[in-house]
Amino acid sequence: MTLEKDVSETDRFGRLLRDIWLQRPEGWLMVNLELVRTGFAAVSTYPPDVKYVDLLLAAQRDAREAGAGLWGEQPEPMRTPTPTASTATTTASAARRRRAPGPVLG
Repeated sequence: MTLEKDVSETDRFGRLLRDIWLQRPEGWLMVNLELVRTGFAAVSTYPPDVKYVDLLLAAQRDAREAGAGLWGEQPEPMRTPTPTASTATTTASAARRRRAPGPVLG
């Protein structure tokens, strides 16, 4: 793995700015680009560190058009069951047991 610096060491928040490269048998893979291309990351720019911005934005556009990852259909949220009186009593009882003090060793 290789970390590539563009212009700056860090952004205004002190975060390291790096592009991540993995060497594979078929050649080098830019991890940042692969995450954007597959829809698992969105592009953020931190000028003047914009060496690959055009490449990343094109990959993001393709991912969005393909409905990949973040750009795909949103899953239906699961409904949380409404607690019943017996569930609440059981939960409170279990919580009291967890808080019970242990023996004091002197």
